[in-house]
Amino acid sequence: MEQESLIIQRAYELAEKELEKSVDLRNIDLPYIIKDKVLMVPGVWNGDFYDLAEMQKAYKNTDWNDKHNTALVLDHKSDDVANWLGRIVNPRMLGEKLIGDIHVVDEDMARKLVYGAEFGISPRIKAFMNSNDHVVKNMRYNNF
Repeated sequence: MEQESLIIQRAYELAEKELEKSVDLRNIDLPYIIKDKVLMVPGVWNGDFYDLAEMQKAYKNTDWNDKHNTALVLDHKSDDVANWLGRIVNPRMLGEKLIGDIHVVDEDMARKLVYGAEFGISPRIKAFMNSNDHVVKNMRYNNF
């Protein structure tokens, strides 16, 4: 069992070295594009409930031509251009998921993503919410 573990560890180290060789972090094409990223799914987020029907309405009610609504910003800090990373392109509903293509134009963030950093998307939403039941209604997407 210990020998198998050592073999697996060595294989992992070799694969990691090959990845480092194959990725030129000084020469990344921008925008760096991640296709078909999940942007939102129904469920409870931060204590508030988002159901599929409201997500579908929000998709239809959002002005996707408004660059503010498709902005990709770091840590929800949408008022500071230093946190602007790129944009969401081709947003669409696919079953119960809102998906889109992520276009990153920030070179530093693109490098991190190419190297393997993982991230989650959290949409900023404009909505009405009944504070008694925490069910979100009449929403629109405002940025990501």
